[in-house]
Order: sequence, then C-alpha cells, then structure tokens
Amino acid sequence: MLVDDEDAELRAAILLSMQVDEPNGGNETDAGGEGAAAAAAEARPAAVGAVRPEDGDLMERINGVCWGEQAANPSAALLEVQSRWCQGFRFVDSEPAALKQEAGGPCGIIGPVQAFLLRRLIYVPREGTDGKAINWRSPPDIDLYLIDALLDILTQCGAELARPVVLATIAEGKEVRSVADLHSAVRFDPYDDRASASTALRASLEQYNGEYGVLLFLYSAVATRGVEAVEGDQGLELDALISLPFGHANQSLVNLMLVGAAVQHVHDGVQDVGVPLRGVSAQPEIGYLTILEQLRYVSVGSFLKNPRHPIWLLGSETHFTVLFSLDARLTAGEGPVTRAKRVFGEHDAAGGGFIMPDKVPLVLRELGIERTPAEMAALIARLGGDVVLLSTFLDVLYPGASADETPANFVVYHYNGIASPGAVVRFTRGQAKSSAPRDFGASPVLRVLRTKWSALEVDFDAEVKI
Repeated sequence: MLVDDEDAELRAAILLSMQVDEPNGGNETDAGGEGAAAAAAEARPAAVGAVRPEDGDLMERINGVCWGEQAANPSAALLEVQSRWCQGFRFVDSEPAALKQEAGGPCGIIGPVQAFLLRRLIYVPREGTDGKAINWRSPPDIDLYLIDALLDILTQCGAELARPVVLATIAEGKEVRSVADLHSAVRFDPYDDRASASTALRASLEQYNGEYGVLLFLYSAVATRGVEAVEGDQGLELDALISLPFGHANQSLVNLMLVGAAVQHVHDGVQDVGVPLRGVSAQPEIGYLTILEQLRYVSVGSFLKNPRHPIWLLGSETHFTVLFSLDARLTAGEGPVTRAKRVFGEHDAAGGGFIMPDKVPLVLRELGIERTPAEMAALIARLGGDVVLLSTFLDVLYPGASADETPANFVVYHYNGIASPGAVVRFTRGQAKSSAPRDFGASPVLRVLRTKWSALEVDFDAEVKI
C-alpha cells in the first residue's frame, strides 16, 4: 500500500496530480537557475505522486496551520517574522557539524534538527561505516548525515498514521523572491520508502541549504503528519505553530519535531482534567528540558526527560539550544524508581507532585505491584490519607532506593546556533558532577538542567547561554 486508504486529504491530492508541470525554461529557480533545476529534476526519483498547489488547497491549509489567521493577508508584523524564518540549513566554519541560526525565531526547527544530526553522528552509524566511530565534530560527508537527520524527523511524523514522507520543494522553473512567491511555487511529493525520499532530498539539498530551506522543511513536516492530524493533535485549542508577534515556535511545533505529533503538552500520556490533555505517548529519541518547569509553568514528563539517547533540546522563554553527551550511561534504561515516578506522574493531573488516594491502586497495578484489599487500605493510610505525595510514595514503596541514577561525573556539550557578539558558534564542553548544588547564583542553563538532575554542577569551558 503506497498511501493509507483512510488518508483522504493526501490521497485525493495525489490522484489529482499525477502529472508534473513542465519546466518554464525562461525562469531561474531559487536553487540556482535553469541548470540546477534540470539537474535536480533528473536526479529526483519517481514519487508516489505530486501534490501541487494549483490542484487544491494543501499549501493554503498548511500556511494557516503554521502562521494562523493572518496567513492569507499577512500583516507587517507577520511579514517581518517570516523574513527571519527565511534561512537554510547551513554549517558554520568554526564547527563543521554545527548548524548556524541567522536570526531569532527558527530555533524551534534548527535546534531539533541539530539534535537529530548529533544522534546520527554519535549514536547511529551510517551504512558502510561498519559501525566504526567517526569524528563527530568534523565528519566526512556531513550533508549525508544532515539528510538522514531530516528524514528521521519526517519519518516519525508519518509513522503513527502510516503516511508517506512528503517533501516540499520549489517547482522547476519557478522564480522565488518572497515567502508569498514560495507559497505559490511549492510542490509536495510523497515517497513511500526511505530510499527514494533520501535520493529526492539529496537532489533538492541545495534548496534546503538555501534561503527557504527551513520553511520547506517545516511545510514538509506538516504535510507528512497531515493538516487534520496536526489540528487533531492540538485538541480543543488550535494555535498557529509559530506565535506572533515574536515568531517563536510554540510547543506543538517543538513536539512535532521531537516526537512526530503536534501535541501541546509535555507530560507523559493523557491527563484528564475534565478534557483530555494529550502529552507524549512514548520514550522519544531526543529529550526536552525547559526553564518553564523551573518557573513552575509546566511539568515535563519522564519520557522527555529520559530519551533513548543523551541529547536534550533545552528551552528558555525565547530560545532553544541543545545539550548532549557521549556518555550513554545517562540514558542507560528506565530504572524502577524512574518508572515509578513516570507512572505516578501520569495520574498527577495537576502536575503538583501528588495524587488522590483513590489513584493509588491504579498506579500500583500499572507498576505490577499487588496488594490485598486489606493491605491496600493499610498502605493508603500509611501514605498519608488525604493526598499522596510523590516523595512519600517513593519512600514507602522503594525504601533505600536512590531516585537519582545519575553517574557521579560525566561530560556534556552545549550547542547554541546563535553566537554571542564577538564569538563563534561552537560545541562548549562541560564537566558535570552530580553533587549538592549551591543554593544561589545558578546560571539559566543550570536551572534548566536541575529540573532533571536536582543535584548538579557543571563547569563549562566557556560561558553558555540558553
């Protein structure tokens, strides 16, 4: 099956557009002119079909999902925000594996792509390398790793609904000088296997490196997930993926990049507070930590705090950076205490670190802990009666067990795609110690990290900012 039969939106568009436009030989393309367009067309493999703007309202709908009510008639503020999102995936000379962010705004895309790129460089060897480690800071064929990272994100956007990867590219012969031009020139090609998608992306990589690369990838992710699915992920409150007036990626867009679903929340599973609030449903490849938890606005769940690989997107109030480590012990698996905290948190609808006593049997059942009715009543009384605190629950059920399974010493690196004035983008090394922290003077990055490692000190080689 090339396309899911239940996916009416994408299927209808594909059936309407099995023929591809002939190139307009007199116009240059954004990717470098007629010659580049011809080369890309020759290299591009056959797709499942081509979804073209003139065949329907797909680009219009994606535009609305990304930019909100002003998308059709953009205000001066929206045009200014869109101009800051006009950049490609480019590496810096000072750090060959580090992406450069040229203006404020698109860090919600660039940060996750950098995280998935580091995952590929450090933990997932490419085919043909025989599993041998490479110099992750200066790898050969960095563009191939970038393609892998982009496809990893797109693949998980489509995986849950069995949708094909959809690549947005600028149609041959189209001249693009503005975002409005881009929206009129975009074509969408679905690919039912990774190999063909990889070949197509490699043929179009110049566009993704170019001025509109980040936007093309954003539109690819939404098209791959599906407009209706993105709206359904968000639930009752539909927000544009990019907020105005500042142009930051909202949590739904960050989650789309990290876990493949545009859910609005960062807790584990679904919390019912009268309406179901969808969070993260499984352990992701890349994690997430945020200053908003330290400020008590949100409570990040165990899944995002404990990803498969020791790589975390870090969120401040206005920016996203990346923390990562080569020390696989940091994500060595979910221990019993960590699992207990996660399951407890799934029943803590308010995120306040407590549950009501009637939830205790449900938590124990999910943890595989059996008690007779008499034993359950005695346990609930011992846990406190009126409310059950997480700390008390762990002390009683897991006496003597350490809730912190962190190594005593480990090395981390920090990435920020925007360099400070007079500095360059680099991976900044830090020596971490899981010792009792000072009660004062913590930097913003440490305040974020302590939402996961409560007793942590990190001595970075240079100042880091989030």
